[in-house]
Amino acid sequence: TKNTQPPTGWMESPEGMTLQRSMNKTAKNKDGEQAYVCKPASGKTINTPLKLYQRIPAEKLGAGIYKVTCRMWIEKDFYGTACLFADNQRGDNCNVQYWTTEPYYRNGASGYDNITYTDYRTTFARHAGGFNSSTAQNMQRMVVYITLQDGDDLLVGIRTNSANQGSDKAGAGYFIVDDFHVEKLARKPVAQDDFCDKVLTNYDFEKNPQGISYDWNLKTTINEANNGPIYGWQSNAWTDNYGGVSDGTNLEWKWAGYVASSNSVIPNDFRLYQTIPSEELEPGIYQVSARMWQYASKLSITRLYGQAGDKTSVQYYGVENKYPANLLTEGETATFAGLSANTTTGRVNDMSLDVEVGENEDLEIGVKSGYGLESNNTAGANHGKFYVDLVRAWKVSDLPVTYDENSAENEIVPRAYNNKVVLNKQFTNNEWQFVCFPFSLNANDIETIFGKGTEVEFLEPLGIYGGNEEGQRTLYNPQPRYLPINVIEAGWPFRIRPTDALPSPIILENVSVTKDSPREEYTQDAYYRFDGQHPY
Repeated sequence: TKNTQPPTGWMESPEGMTLQRSMNKTAKNKDGEQAYVCKPASGKTINTPLKLYQRIPAEKLGAGIYKVTCRMWIEKDFYGTACLFADNQRGDNCNVQYWTTEPYYRNGASGYDNITYTDYRTTFARHAGGFNSSTAQNMQRMVVYITLQDGDDLLVGIRTNSANQGSDKAGAGYFIVDDFHVEKLARKPVAQDDFCDKVLTNYDFEKNPQGISYDWNLKTTINEANNGPIYGWQSNAWTDNYGGVSDGTNLEWKWAGYVASSNSVIPNDFRLYQTIPSEELEPGIYQVSARMWQYASKLSITRLYGQAGDKTSVQYYGVENKYPANLLTEGETATFAGLSANTTTGRVNDMSLDVEVGENEDLEIGVKSGYGLESNNTAGANHGKFYVDLVRAWKVSDLPVTYDENSAENEIVPRAYNNKVVLNKQFTNNEWQFVCFPFSLNANDIETIFGKGTEVEFLEPLGIYGGNEEGQRTLYNPQPRYLPINVIEAGWPFRIRPTDALPSPIILENVSVTKDSPREEYTQDAYYRFDGQHPY
């Protein structure tokens, strides 16, 4: 890289900034031999927000859900506002992930320093930075997801500036970055808003109990306890204080819903929910998301949830150590958003979870809450109080698929969504064995599953090719041999010699199953024949 220009293939906005640009060979967990380093000029700061980016044109993409990842490292006390971003360039869908924990980006009680409120979805990776002179210069994985429509370009990269949040030192905002990947998770998803508009009511909490839109010019809290339920929503135990609130920030529009209690408590079995009937759902993995806010000292047991059949997934608002084990509900799969609370602004933050929906199962989504510990059972204390906005759900993958050793028992069906695949197959290290999968594996996949130095070969008889419309390839005057290759293509048979294969069952995430029947390589007289059998 040149000191005055970004790396080949990359662009900066604004152009021509004076920066220290270099390549790093010492960082751990990088891909290959080098990673890119971007620092403010010596003794300077980045006062204008900087973007390092590439643009992927719409003609190479298509509508779908995309996963964008990179590896990144930032020195402690130099975090600035460095974040991974993915943007559709229309101004309404920029998703970002900041390097460390959410509280770090606060400026006391007055809000956030230089975090862009207009980002559609903001997450915090919660990584810790080491010092440049220590062995902790270990690059970590960052990830964002973005949904694109037909005609959308995709901008991916790093955004940063030198804002001195927290204990940041002068010159903050520098970063080391490597190994960008863009992966399409679903080919043609139903638009999220279209699906939610069809199956949910008032999921953005803009309507009063009579179904009339709240006044966007008001900045207030309206207790609707005497006027009826929150429009479109059900509860097993309405309190004496709930309704609409417009004094929060980061709202989708102008209003959010809230639940509190004036003269009693929020009961521990409280649920605010809607139910999506099974006839509106395909079996699969659904993401349930919302924006929420709570008081830091009154988190209690409030959590976002999704429930289908006997499966319940929840996400608590705060960090895990804020929730004693005796507060967690048995049978719920729990994650923790790791958010703190901003008492003065009521800024709602993004939360999400995944839940499995089976055949003929309804999906119930919403918020569970309650006062929690008995020591919090005090009328009007508002333990468990929350703001909530933009509660939504949509399918993100098919149900997990299991392929067993006996290929005759496996049902191979190409799928519209990526999904989890479980291989009940034991591979023997340092011995040749044959494989044929209904999905493709790249070089990184092969190394991860089968070990570094694994050999893969493809049968390649030498001769003159003929063929037919079924894709079979016929060779004349063949002399068969195996050729080394670094990928495994869906449907083709290969032989492989693993060095350190994962034990059975092997679990693969975000797999695209594309071939429902194996292909074959054979000679004209069938003297040599190399047949595939799915999946082995």
